[in-house]
Amino acid sequence: EVQVDFGNGAITGFTHKWSFDEFYTTMAVEGLDKNKDGKFSREELSELAKINIEGLKEFEYFTFPTLAGAKLGITDPAEYWLEHNAGILSLHFKLPLAQPVLADAKGFQFQVTDPSFYIAFDMSKKDPIKRAANG
Repeated sequence: EVQVDFGNGAITGFTHKWSFDEFYTTMAVEGLDKNKDGKFSREELSELAKINIEGLKEFEYFTFPTLAGAKLGITDPAEYWLEHNAGILSLHFKLPLAQPVLADAKGFQFQVTDPSFYIAFDMSKKDPIKRAANG
């Protein structure tokens, strides 16, 4: 899922929610329930979230915005976290554009994909792309 974020009449970036399959989830959370309560808190998942975000940087977070065909810059996420819900791990992160783009600019597009096709992305069946409430 991805939300296009807005502020002051401009597109400012994206809010992502990436939900992983049950196989990755099981492997990734092994040993992370430090207090043994059967739940994974944001704090227990924080180091894994940091590792995920740091690893995504070299791949530009698999997010490729353009304006009239020209590549737009992005900056590192300032806000990110993992949640574990109903046996599924989801990475949430806010990915700012390096420079906001006027909301009515012609030719704004973006892709969330792996150009090498190594990682498969499936969009959510319900509301895969959203506009921020203020957009």
